[in-house]
Amino acid sequence: LLQAEPHASGTLKGWITLAILLKQRSTEAELLTQMKLEQWQQQFPNHPANGAFLEQIWTSSRQFVTQPATIAVFLPESGRYARAAAAIKSGINASAEIQQASGYAPNLIFFDSGAENPITLYQRAINAGAELIIGPLQKNNISQLASLGELPIPVMALNQVDGLVHENLIQFGLSPSDIAREVTHFSWLNGHRKALFLVPENHKGERNLGYLTDSWQQQGGRVLESQRYALKQYDFSHPIKRLMNQDESEQRYYRLRRTLKRSIQFNPRSRSDGDVIFIMASPKTGRSLNPQLKFYGARSIPVYATSGIYSGIPSPSSDSDLDGIHFCDIPWLFPELYSAEPSLSGLYPQFKRLPPRYRRLLALGIDAYNIIPHLNELDSLAYPGATGTLSLTSDNRILRGLVCARFEQGAPTDAHYLVDGFSDLESDIHEEDETSYF
Repeated sequence: LLQAEPHASGTLKGWITLAILLKQRSTEAELLTQMKLEQWQQQFPNHPANGAFLEQIWTSSRQFVTQPATIAVFLPESGRYARAAAAIKSGINASAEIQQASGYAPNLIFFDSGAENPITLYQRAINAGAELIIGPLQKNNISQLASLGELPIPVMALNQVDGLVHENLIQFGLSPSDIAREVTHFSWLNGHRKALFLVPENHKGERNLGYLTDSWQQQGGRVLESQRYALKQYDFSHPIKRLMNQDESEQRYYRLRRTLKRSIQFNPRSRSDGDVIFIMASPKTGRSLNPQLKFYGARSIPVYATSGIYSGIPSPSSDSDLDGIHFCDIPWLFPELYSAEPSLSGLYPQFKRLPPRYRRLLALGIDAYNIIPHLNELDSLAYPGATGTLSLTSDNRILRGLVCARFEQGAPTDAHYLVDGFSDLESDIHEEDETSYF
């Protein structure tokens, strides 16, 4: 729409301008949107949408809006999750500051969830007049709140607990199952069907391998083989050779050499049945892993990675070794697709020293605040958030549709929303969802 608007004219330009305005409505306060609509009406007084059509859209959108006057936020100020909580809090405050300028300024009350149990904090929030609670962050605190039974004040938790369903408790987090669903469907849409998997040899690697293989098989894909690599090293030849079956080729060579009792010419032979490789790696690990995959027989096989492969900031000189890798990540990291405030470029000078994972938590805080007026409509109308295209499932979990891209010349290119992956598979995600970084 943004690309088409400058070249359009007349009635078409009016439709495009109105469509942009209505999409931005989800990230703006009601008063600001109303002012922009009035400006549009003045600019296009004779447009066919300027009448009953526009009035119907505006009326239907307002009936869902809930704007609490006081919001309580439960986040730990000390302990293991304090730094992550600080990033989320910064995102909340950044969004609140922007919204205040447009007329919506609820009272935010922050409670230290590391100092008191969540049940006590919940009662304190009620006494303080809170009409909505954002948080808590830790899974055990979410479970404790749910154990209260009835929750007179709605809760939007910032994590997801396996098997937990509560009528007045929405679970929202950076779930790795969202990433697995999107990146596997990205590959599926590109025609791949037989997959190899390479993940770190640790708990997080095993957990993500489960999400990836489950999502892949739910679509009908075949899992040919999975291998693990050890962290804190740069030689990945052994797991890659096993993944590509080069170790079996070498064993056949040694058996033949022993049988013939003489040296023979040998070139290792890689498997030819796989048509895609899924990896989980940090940018630093990926810069070593990707070239070695090509060297050890996977040069012609496309590689797809989870979001951790991208730091969030384009670094062509550093990331040239990631060229060819496909991945999916949050829209906030792609300014050409996500233009709402607060933006990554606007906050980057203040938070540039934050590790990449905390940059994504800033976006979680942004969405946790901005999504509040739209919570009641998420089951029927997706919200274009910083962490994804957000939608609410029947069990009160927020699913995220992501942006997918490909590294070329060390930078993400061809970034686009993977709408099909978001809509087709949302009903299949009922396994253990967990915020990526906790």
